[in-house]
Amino acid sequence: MKLYWILRILITIPICGSAMAGDNMDREKWKSEAIAYLQRISPTNTPKMAEIRIVGRSYILRYEMEDEGLIRLGTNGWVYLKMHSSDDEDNTDIGDIVLAIDQDGNLYQNNGHVCGGIILKSTTGKEFQSIDEFLKTLVFKKEWKRLEKAPAAVLSGS
Repeated sequence: MKLYWILRILITIPICGSAMAGDNMDREKWKSEAIAYLQRISPTNTPKMAEIRIVGRSYILRYEMEDEGLIRLGTNGWVYLKMHSSDDEDNTDIGDIVLAIDQDGNLYQNNGHVCGGIILKSTTGKEFQSIDEFLKTLVFKKEWKRLEKAPAAVLSGS
């Protein structure tokens, strides 16, 4: 009987491992395509803006968006977000991921659950003034992490 369970475990591990590798490949492909897309974004050619709402008497600003959107930071700054939800019927293997790029080409990632959209809250009662202020927000209790910097040639459009 012990031999049966040992063999079953040895057979199951490679099967589960290969399924997980496939899921990771889908995620990495989506991430790579999303980064290339983000590197072409500028405030003048953005497809979507985040919707800003004031909530309640506490004057919490909520930035709301589905799939992607631009958030202005102060007078000259901006951050553009692109996301994928694990609830997406087309490809649940990718999971939850939010990628962001700022005006300097810095890339950020957050793996919090986005459930078809995202809500970020500014508790100061004012719009985000800097990327540092934006990065203090959590997505479903998950923090942002910085990725690589986009090449200057991509950002300039050459």
